[in-house]
Amino acid sequence: AVLRWLRWSHRWGPLVVGKDSSTLTTTCMANYERTRRTAQLQGAMLAPLQESPALHPDGPLQESGRFHGADLEDEHSLLAELWIRLRRGDLKGALKLCADSGQAWRTTLLQGMLPFAEASDEKVGYDAGSGELDTQEEMLTELKEDHTDWTELGSLEGSCDSNGNPWRRVWKEQCYDSAERNLQPGSAMDLWELAIYGFCAGHYDALMPSCGATWADRCWGELHCLKEWLVERLLEEGRGTWCPGSDCYSRLGEGDGDLADDEDSQDRSIRSAKLCGRLREGNNLESAIAVEVHQLLRRLLPPGGGVGEDGNLSLGWEVPTAVAGRFSELQAILIETAWAPQRGEDALSLLRRWLAVEGADKSGTAPYLVKEFACYLAITQKEMLEAHMPGPIDVDDIMIGYVQELVVRASGPAWQEQCLGGQAIELIAQHCLPLQPEQRWQAFSSLILLLGRSSGIGASAKAAAVAAGAGPSGPSNVQAEVLKRCLWVFWGFFPGEVFALLVVITKRALHLDDGLAEEASLPSIGLAGVRKAAEPEDMQVVILCLLLQWTVLRDKVQERSTVQEAMAGLREYFGEMQVDSDPGERGAPEDFMRAALDLAVLPLLTDTLLCLAVKDSESALALLPAMQASVLWQDAFNSGANCTVNLNEMEWFLILCDRFLVWRAAHSEAEAQISAAAAPRLVHYGHAVRPGPGMVTGEAAAKAERASLAARDAFLDWARGRLRKDRFLLEPQKETQTVLPDSHWEALRRAAACRVLLLLLDCFEGELDFQGALQDLAVAVAESPWMLKLLEPRHARDFLKRLALIPTQFPRIGPNEDVRHGLDD
Repeated sequence: AVLRWLRWSHRWGPLVVGKDSSTLTTTCMANYERTRRTAQLQGAMLAPLQESPALHPDGPLQESGRFHGADLEDEHSLLAELWIRLRRGDLKGALKLCADSGQAWRTTLLQGMLPFAEASDEKVGYDAGSGELDTQEEMLTELKEDHTDWTELGSLEGSCDSNGNPWRRVWKEQCYDSAERNLQPGSAMDLWELAIYGFCAGHYDALMPSCGATWADRCWGELHCLKEWLVERLLEEGRGTWCPGSDCYSRLGEGDGDLADDEDSQDRSIRSAKLCGRLREGNNLESAIAVEVHQLLRRLLPPGGGVGEDGNLSLGWEVPTAVAGRFSELQAILIETAWAPQRGEDALSLLRRWLAVEGADKSGTAPYLVKEFACYLAITQKEMLEAHMPGPIDVDDIMIGYVQELVVRASGPAWQEQCLGGQAIELIAQHCLPLQPEQRWQAFSSLILLLGRSSGIGASAKAAAVAAGAGPSGPSNVQAEVLKRCLWVFWGFFPGEVFALLVVITKRALHLDDGLAEEASLPSIGLAGVRKAAEPEDMQVVILCLLLQWTVLRDKVQERSTVQEAMAGLREYFGEMQVDSDPGERGAPEDFMRAALDLAVLPLLTDTLLCLAVKDSESALALLPAMQASVLWQDAFNSGANCTVNLNEMEWFLILCDRFLVWRAAHSEAEAQISAAAAPRLVHYGHAVRPGPGMVTGEAAAKAERASLAARDAFLDWARGRLRKDRFLLEPQKETQTVLPDSHWEALRRAAACRVLLLLLDCFEGELDFQGALQDLAVAVAESPWMLKLLEPRHARDFLKRLALIPTQFPRIGPNEDVRHGLDD
C-alpha cells in the first residue's frame, strides 16, 4: 500500500521534477531505422537473397559509434519514458510503450518479471471481490491495477494469460549481474537503462541514482528494493513448505522441467546475497524490516521537514518547498505506522502543529484544504490507534476546525443549494461521528442558529406556520424545511442525543454558558434576567426548532425504529422518567412522548419564550399564532402537562401585550381624528376666503374614540382577571425542568410583572385618566396578591411618581374649550 501510494503520488503529485504530473510525451520510434538505412546505403549492393544488415539490441552499448545520433536520442527518450512508467507502477503501459516504439525485445525483457503460474493455480494479485462493487471500491481496484508491479499484476484481467516466466529467478539474477557490470567505470549504459535493470533486480546501487532528489522518489526507491529483497527471502523460505518432497521441483524459478540445476550451496548463497540484499540473514524478518524502514526514513527525511528549529512552522503554506517538506515528514511517520502503530500519535501531533497559529496563513487560520486533509487523516489515525492501543483517542481539536468550515459554508448565502439541493447537512453529521458528543452538539447548534439567520425564518410568518405544522408545506417554505432537515438528519445519526442538542441550542441562544455575558438592563425595569448578548432572532429560531422537533418526534414514533435510543438518551440527560410500560409494549411510545414533553420540549419552550417576551415582546408576539396552532401546543394542553401552567401564563402575558398594541394604535387613530376634526380649513377663494368646518366630521372622530375605548376596556379586562388570582405570576412548578438559573427565573418574573404594570400605566397616561388611575389601577395593584410582592421597591416608587405626574400632562384651559369636551356636549 505504501509503494502504491508513492507510485500514485508520482502520477498526480504537483512537484514531479522534469515531467508533467498527468501526461507523458508522445511515443517515439526507437527501432534504429536511420542507422539501418545508413548501413544499407554505405554497404555493397546486396545479393538477391542476402538479408539487410542486422542490428544487435545491445549495439548502442557495444558499438555506439555505428548508430545514428538521432536513433540514440530516440532510445534515450524511450528509456526515460519507460522509467517514468515503471516508477508510477504502470507496467502494462510500459510493455505497450516498448512494443509501440519498435523495441519488442525490451517488452519481452520486462515480461520476464512476471511470476510463473500454471493455468489451474490460484491467481496472483488482488482479490477484486464478487458481486457489484460500489464506486469507491471500483476506484481503489482500478488504482491498484494502474499503480502496480510484478508481485501484484493481474487483478482485473486474470493472471495466467502468459503463465509467466518459469526461469524468473535466473532472469532476475541476470538483470542483477547486468546492472552490476554496468556500474563499473567506463560503462556506456544509459542511466535510465541501468535504473530499469536495477528496478527489475532490486539492485540498490543501480536504482537509486535515477530516483531524483525528492523525498518521495528516494523513499520509493528504498522501499522498492526492500520489497524485492523481502519477496525473494519469503520465496526462499517457502520452498520447504510448497515443495516438501525430494522429487518435487525444489527450486522455484530454477531448473528446466522436472530437472533441478546442479549447483552447490555456495552458488545458492551467492544468489541469495544478490537477490535478498540486506534481508538475506536473520530469523526475525518483521523486526528486521521495521528497523530497515525506520533507518531509511530517518536517513531520507529532509532537515527540519519544513519545521524551524524552534519547533514552529517556519514558512507559510504558500511556499511549495515548505509544504513538500511538511508532507514528507508526515509521510515518513505514516509509513512507519505500518510497523509501529504508536507512531500515529506523532502524526496527530504534527497535524496539531499544522493547525496551530504558527501554521496559519495571512488570514490567521490554516488553509481550508489543510483543515480538510487533517480531518480525514485524523479519522483514520484514530481508528488505527484505537485498534492497537487501550482507551479512546481524542482528535476533536484537529477535526473541529474543518467541521466549523463546513458549517459556515452550509449556512452561507448558498444555504438552500447546499442544504436542500445538496448533502451538506449529511456531510456535517458524518464528520461529527468521531467527535465527542459535546463537540458535535456545538457544531450542529451553530449550524442551526446560522441557518436560522441566513434564511430569515424568525421573521417569516409563513415559515413559522409551516414549522408549527399549521401551514401548507411546499417548495416555497424552504426556510422551515431546512431546519427540519437538520433535526431529522441529527436524529438519524445520533438518536440518543437529540434532546441534549435542544438543550445546547437553547443555552447558546440564551448565552447561559457564557460566564462573561452581562445581564440586560431594560428601561424602567432594570436587570431583566436575560443576557444582553441574547439576540431575539436566535430565540425565535430556538422556538421554531422546538416546534419542528416535535413533528420529527411524532414521525419517528410512527416509525418506531429509534424510539428506544431516544428514550435512553432522554433518561440519561434528564434523569429517570416515570414510565409505566416496557419499551417493547404498546404504551411505551406514548409514555416516551409524554416524558419528552414534560422533561425537555415544554420546559425549553417556556424558558426561551419567557426570555424573548421580556426582552422583545413584539418578536415573541409574532410567533404566538403559529405556536397556538402548532401540533406541539395542542398536544401539550391536551395532555395536561405540568409545564402548561406557566406556558398558559406566557400566553396571557403575550395576549396582554397584543391588546395593549391594539389599544395604542386605536388611541393614536382617535387622537389623529379628533385633531383633524378640530383643525379648521380655509374655504372659497380671493376676497371671499374664510375659515370653514374641520377636515374630519365629528361623527368619524367619535367612532374612532369609541374604538379606542373598546380596545382599552378589552385590555384592562384581560389584565384585571389575572391581577386578582392568588397564584403568583410564573411561579415555578414542582417536578418541572428549566435550563435557567433560579436567579434568572426570578429576575424574569419580576421583569414580566413590571412590564405588566408599565403597560397598564401607559394606558392611563395615554388617556390622561388620572381619576381612573387612582380609583382603578392603583386599587387593583394594591389588592393584587402577587404584584407588589414581585416588584422591587424602586418599581413601586417609580409607579407612584408617574401616577402623580399625570395631571401635569392635562392641556391648558383657555378661551377656547377643549375639543373633546365640545364633542361630548
